Amino acid sequence: MENSFKLVFSNYRYSTISILITLGLFFSLSIVSEYLFIEPYVVFAVYSDTAFNFSLIVVISILAGMVVSMNIFRLDTDAMLPLLQETPLHPERDEKELTETVRMLVREREDGMFTVPLSEPVPDLTNLKDISTVQSFISSNH
Repeated sequence: MENSFKLVFSNYRYSTISILITLGLFFSLSIVSEYLFIEPYVVFAVYSDTAFNFSLIVVISILAGMVVSMNIFRLDTDAMLPLLQETPLHPERDEKELTETVRMLVREREDGMFTVPLSEPVPDLTNLKDISTVQSFISSNH
């Protein structure tokens, strides 16, 4: 996992996006939760009985900014939009899968995709039945 963080956060643009996501979420949650007031003056108020809730907002904001997508795509819309229209719906979820569209692009054009391979074990937690598998993975790796 350390290699993934280095790969993503060594890029100035990705680090900037991460910081903007963190700050955007922090300020919006602070306003909604009434820790930050912006009228008539800017006032930031955290009381001892709400300090724990405020710390959760800080942690959630930081973690949201650090999230690394499992699949990061930079797409050429001219090449992808026609394929997206042709992409079939997933039989169980009744939605289009971007990975299937990428597969179609690779079949159509050999130079249609560039990948940066990273290999780290990641358990799938898509359904409730996957919880026991993920628990086993966590207990065996940490």
